[in-house]
Amino acid sequence: MSKQLVMIEPHSLTAPVVRSVEIEIMELVLDSHVVVLVKYKGGNGNLLENHIVRIEGDEYNAWGDDDNYISNLVLTKLGLTELNLDGSIQSTEEPATEEPATEETKTE
Repeated sequence: MSKQLVMIEPHSLTAPVVRSVEIEIMELVLDSHVVVLVKYKGGNGNLLENHIVRIEGDEYNAWGDDDNYISNLVLTKLGLTELNLDGSIQSTEEPATEEPATEETKTE
């Protein structure tokens, strides 16, 4: 039998799972905006799909010199959560600091 194309009723397949993203600046216009390409990758590193995120206005102005800001903002905009190397969820909150205990001294 040679190759044959057979038309069938629509049949859904299980979608692949995204395990990592690669974030790349595609366009940067100073004092205006940045366009970011986000590559969704599977468990073996194969490219699944691309997303474009445009950051402008107050979000762009808040960037400063910390590139982690852009990564965190892009992940937030796409509804993604960063993991630590051990697979636990990356905390985006500052750790709570406790005030050191002080003893009150009585003066007489």
